[in-house]
Amino acid sequence: MKAVLDMTIVAHALGGVGRYTLGLARGLSRIASGMGVDIGFVDVPAARRGTLPPWPGALELDDPFYARIRGLRRAPGIFGLERLTRGARLGRLADADLYHVSGVQPRYPRGRAAVLTFFDPSALEHPEWHTPDTVRYAREEADMARRGAALLAISGWAAARARDIFGPGIPIGVAGGAADGMFTPGEPDPAILGTLGLEPGGYLLHVGNYVPRKNIPLLLEARALAAGRGARMPLVLAGAGGWREPDARAPGVLALRAVPDATMVSLYRGAAALLLPSLYEGLGLPALEAMACGTGVVASDATALPETLAGCGLLLPPGDAGAWADAMAALEDGGLAGELAAKALERPRPTWDSVAERACGLYLEAGR
Repeated sequence: MKAVLDMTIVAHALGGVGRYTLGLARGLSRIASGMGVDIGFVDVPAARRGTLPPWPGALELDDPFYARIRGLRRAPGIFGLERLTRGARLGRLADADLYHVSGVQPRYPRGRAAVLTFFDPSALEHPEWHTPDTVRYAREEADMARRGAALLAISGWAAARARDIFGPGIPIGVAGGAADGMFTPGEPDPAILGTLGLEPGGYLLHVGNYVPRKNIPLLLEARALAAGRGARMPLVLAGAGGWREPDARAPGVLALRAVPDATMVSLYRGAAALLLPSLYEGLGLPALEAMACGTGVVASDATALPETLAGCGLLLPPGDAGAWADAMAALEDGGLAGELAAKALERPRPTWDSVAERACGLYLEAGR
């Protein structure tokens, strides 16, 4: 069968959604043909204005002719019409049996099979945590599911929530997630950490965008409590911006933006532990990346994070700042950090190829 994966979301996704889609695409590039799937990739520039192409060699969906005529480009309704015709134009651009929608545009050709990456339903259940655009897209995703699109869930927890919301009969596969191959145990680059004023094993790390569901204010409160008890280890926040960003200006807190991959690897390797107090996660990709680097993880006991840690980390309530402060203080003496690092290395490591195999299985089932 011929399938195409929409890569548009990668152009402007600020965190795990983009990294997940790239990892899946790389895995599909390697293994899909061996499973009987001719995989291609598409890009819809109209859904990512002002950003760079997300995937080399992806087929680009041109704007319709009327949207390219000078004087009509800004006419009311032109791009509303563009969205309405997008599915048919995708069918002409990439004549595939199945379209995998993964991000900012929920359009695919009528009458073709469709698969939707189901990250989590947080925008449906907690719209106050998201931008209006994200909420609108989540509702369009829900419409796709109710019309028969198959869901590729990124965790068993996400799959269970999808069944709760859409009913037990929905076609769904669980793909899981993986850390990219660059995330391996080793020593951090001393020059990278030195530039940031950090010492190996001498800081705590949070990776994730500055958005409400990441629960960063709780982490800042816990850091202040721990400091009041004599803890001195700085907290590094590595993110890429977000919506309703919290004020991270506090003693002992270093906030970083748009962190390059090489720096990210060193940050993981050099951290005493990764802290993820999220209120809501469909997977928790940073936990997999940290554990792949041999770094221990302290995460909230909510949503998909217990599944992702698989018993190889420390779980805490996401609303208990005191418990998080206690963990920060315990990490400072090295004993807990070493214990969690050992657990991290015990966790079986999934690969993007295995994720892609499960995706191809769903493609073949949905495309029958």
